Amino acid sequence: MPVIDPRTTECATLLGQSSLSDLASRMGDGFRAGGTPSYSSGLSLGLLIVTAVAIVLWLLGRWAHRAFPGGANASPGRLFLRLCRAHRVGWSDGWLLWRLARALQLDCPVRLFLEPHRLDGEGLPEPFRPHRARLAALSARLFAGLAAEP
Repeated sequence: MPVIDPRTTECATLLGQSSLSDLASRMGDGFRAGGTPSYSSGLSLGLLIVTAVAIVLWLLGRWAHRAFPGGANASPGRLFLRLCRAHRVGWSDGWLLWRLARALQLDCPVRLFLEPHRLDGEGLPEPFRPHRARLAALSARLFAGLAAEP
């Protein structure tokens, strides 16, 4: 009569009536050169990574929507750039306007597009006086058709 070890019987019952030696040999199949690799774990890892990236992008989108509720025009700098594009102001003229807004210590550089007197030759800071003609041409283009202020 063979001796039955209760621990082996319990394990065999738990592992689908397999013996421990069968289980050990199957565990090593993936490491052998002739064994068939299992791609299910790689696929599940890939799906996990794609899901994690999608969740991170979704969270970043929600954060950006809350942090910048105005969208593309949320910051004065972005609005300034969009106004420059809308009025077909070139890069060098836009840079000149930006520097002028900084020199005038405007809280919002967009005010240059709203207040024509800011581009007058008389109220310009000293470093911008050589650019008087260029700024006058920009002012004429930006505010063409507006009635002069009394």
